[in-house]
Amino acid sequence: MYTSGLLEQWLMLSKKTEYHDEQHEDPVLKASRTKVIICTTMYREADYEMRQLLQSINGIHRAQTDGVWKFESHIFFDGAVKDVNPTEFVLQLISLAEEELGVKAQFCTRTSTLYGLSISWNLNTKLTNNLDRDMVFKIHLKDNIKVKNKKRWSQVMYMSYVLDFILKQEECK
Repeated sequence: MYTSGLLEQWLMLSKKTEYHDEQHEDPVLKASRTKVIICTTMYREADYEMRQLLQSINGIHRAQTDGVWKFESHIFFDGAVKDVNPTEFVLQLISLAEEELGVKAQFCTRTSTLYGLSISWNLNTKLTNNLDRDMVFKIHLKDNIKVKNKKRWSQVMYMSYVLDFILKQEECK
């Protein structure tokens, strides 16, 4: 309703604007780029603890059927190598990964790093809509001579890995 005494207010309230936010992003599109990064630290865990972790990772991998989120799993293993030789606990974890995740040790990607070694696999699942869904499973083997040992340093390492490496890698895409 128009009132001549409140002309400016009426004009402001009745004005229709087309507002286009260039920063706005479709929530469905944004969710499709969501990545969940699972980081775990290990040192000298018993085989049943390793098996329980691997079963959880396998459950997450199998459950990602909707195709919306992407998952990665990283295990930071403290005191895992001496020179270039993995310790018995690492060998135990790899043999359990073969059982629980169905990966083969000979098909992993081995990388020499500043902190020791890195071993990774791509876990693959066929979805119901005939799409493939990969999940990165990576074991970071810390050499105590190259990097300070203890759990806190492993936590600092995985936070640095996520913030400095993975997120910057995503920005470049």
